Amino acid sequence: MAIVKAKAFYNFGFSQISSGNINFIDDVTMMFPSGTCCILLNMEYNTQRTINSGTDGNSITAMAVNLKKRVLAFAELKKDQVPVIFVYDFDTCTQHKVIFQTAIDASSYTSLAFSSNGKYLAAVGLKSQNEYYIFMWLWDRAHLFEYYEIDPDDLQKRKNYTVDLHK
Repeated sequence: MAIVKAKAFYNFGFSQISSGNINFIDDVTMMFPSGTCCILLNMEYNTQRTINSGTDGNSITAMAVNLKKRVLAFAELKKDQVPVIFVYDFDTCTQHKVIFQTAIDASSYTSLAFSSNGKYLAAVGLKSQNEYYIFMWLWDRAHLFEYYEIDPDDLQKRKNYTVDLHK
């Protein structure tokens, strides 16, 4: 008996809850979330490529594009687990890194951004309804090197934590 594996040919839908939820990769390709998938839509040829993390996540919560390194990142809210960031090459749709941390209690990532030189990835992590962290990673090593705890009542007050890079 042959086992048949289904593969999505077209994906319809749009997730509006995520931050940075639509990005241009080049002049003809845009990226947007649909459920737990990241869709790369080529508007010139009317074709789609689908990137799925392959996990049991609930939805994509944030997205970012790094044109210099030709990668994209998306954060996924996983069921009863820590939130995860996936970094993919958008030319080949292959996974570069899976980024997560368990030491700091963040329930989801609400925003992602790459630095202008492409080395760093910043994420805003939601701790509770009005409490946030800002995380800084060297994304190609999936290494958290710094994070900030943000006081929601006074954004001038913040606690800065540096993580030892040599651990």
